[in-house]
Amino acid sequence: MDSNNELLKKDFEDIKNNLSLHVSNEFLFREDQVRAYSGITFNNTDWSSKNMRRIHFSDCKFFDVNFRSVGFTGSIFRNSDFIGGILDFAIFDECLFINCNFNDSSMKASSFCKAEFVDCTMNQSQLDACFFTDVSFNGFVFHECQISDIIWENAKFSKCHFNNSTLQKLNFEFTYFIDIHFDHTSIPFASLPFVFGGLEYIFITKDEVFFKTIHPSYKNQMMSKKQYLELLPDLLMFYEKTSNFFPMANIYLSLGKMIEGITAIRNGLEFWFKLSNYKMMYYICDLTNTYNLSINDRKELYKTVEKCNSWILTNEKWDKQKRWNVQQYKMRECLLNSQSMPYVSLEFVTSINSDNYILIAEFMQTVETLLIPPSCYFSLELRHNSPFSLLYTIFADETTLFNAIVGIITILGVCDQLYSNHIKSKIEKTKVKNKLSQQEQETIKNKIEKNATNVNYNFYNCNINNLDMSHFMRQSIGCVNPESSGKSQ
Repeated sequence: MDSNNELLKKDFEDIKNNLSLHVSNEFLFREDQVRAYSGITFNNTDWSSKNMRRIHFSDCKFFDVNFRSVGFTGSIFRNSDFIGGILDFAIFDECLFINCNFNDSSMKASSFCKAEFVDCTMNQSQLDACFFTDVSFNGFVFHECQISDIIWENAKFSKCHFNNSTLQKLNFEFTYFIDIHFDHTSIPFASLPFVFGGLEYIFITKDEVFFKTIHPSYKNQMMSKKQYLELLPDLLMFYEKTSNFFPMANIYLSLGKMIEGITAIRNGLEFWFKLSNYKMMYYICDLTNTYNLSINDRKELYKTVEKCNSWILTNEKWDKQKRWNVQQYKMRECLLNSQSMPYVSLEFVTSINSDNYILIAEFMQTVETLLIPPSCYFSLELRHNSPFSLLYTIFADETTLFNAIVGIITILGVCDQLYSNHIKSKIEKTKVKNKLSQQEQETIKNKIEKNATNVNYNFYNCNINNLDMSHFMRQSIGCVNPESSGKSQ
């Protein structure tokens, strides 16, 4: 209590000044620790080497401001304009830019790592040796910009345009192209095989795009899209001979040679595992999402990852296991739990008490061996309620998922009259046949039907037009069972 009273007697100004004596940068103990600026114009302001972290700017204008070596980490810029000024060595890591414009700006060795740009433009600006690692560009336009020596690994370009800009002494290794456009802009010659979606872009684009080359046979050091595509076989042979598996797999898959591409991914996983390059293992796994490989192909590739995981757990020390675990988790997510993959959640609400582990184990075994098709990959969340409920997440192609759910709810006899005719017509159209033996049917009756009270299901990332399944997108069906507490819906 005495110490609190003593603290209250102190003058705030004295406290602030005393704390500032402990650091060379007095700005750390400024009074406005949390700052927000709205509708302000900054003209010829000198913020060089200032600590400006986690500030919110909205509807602001920056005219010829000196941002040299300023630290803006975690700040937010909304509806703001940067005109001229010095941005060299500035730190914009983890900043958010929404509807901002950079005009006639010069940036050298500035860092934007993990920043996010939404609907922004950069006009007639120069970027030299800047860092854009892990950056998200969404709706970004580069117009008449000079861009050189940029590092933007793992950057994502979505709905972006490079218009009449110059790109030199840089590459786009391990970046993501999603609805991107290059108009009258040269792409570095060696980049695209290392880009997610880069080769797909070249195959389908109608943009006025060309490639930068110093080969003496090409006029103005420009190569057309057609000329570049003609060199793909040579690029492929080069990467095969040099065991560079990422561009090799990328080229094969872009050409529709799925078997060769998948083989290159598998070989790449084994190759980089031996070199302990786990991040490259993740990158090559992520090609499966760019080319929408089937769940079966993903499962086969994940078997290689599982073998590596077993070896790590058996032979490596904790520090290396920890480094492996980070990338192993990401590999599992991109191979088996992709947000773009079709899947269905299937919940069984049971009447099995939470202490009856033998019966719930038999229930699970029956579901997984007789009801879920072997071509599917699934995960299970067992909810220890009283009674038990089981939530399966099942991954497969759309048709397999639909047939699986139709088959399950039909076999169990859980559909009410509202849906039975629709199910019947679907079975006739898809020619689903009951392949269960009499013994298997008895097992399902004894282990599932007698113990399930409700079956709930929900489809995700499934195209209704492809499946014609509007009645089935989201349903909860009560089991028709005299011993059941469920209700038909």
